[in-house]
Amino acid sequence: MRVPPMSEMAARYDLRARSYGRCWAPVLAPPALGLLDAIGPAVAVADAPATRLLDAGTGSGTLAIEAVRRWPRVHVTGLDLSGGMLALARAPLSNAQWSFGTQSGPAWVVPTDSPRN
Repeated sequence: MRVPPMSEMAARYDLRARSYGRCWAPVLAPPALGLLDAIGPAVAVADAPATRLLDAGTGSGTLAIEAVRRWPRVHVTGLDLSGGMLALARAPLSNAQWSFGTQSGPAWVVPTDSPRN
């Protein structure tokens, strides 16, 4: 089986971003929110609160969006190869002053600082 190059995979997700948001995002939401529940105590530690959170492979941004709503002082970066998926992730927060940025790239290249979009 041939593994498609990353640019080909990103293009596929760019084309399917809207349908992914409608079909898969609701399926993936419960475990994403459960993950935030699990890390909540570590993020909100009073003497050393987290200041940044990376959502690698953010897709529709379910986890990232809920993280900025729960912890408005934490800067959340959504990382994904697909520009279409990043646009989908940014859309619900476009009119708000959230500490949220997106960055295009593979998960193995962890951003040290993300632009705020």
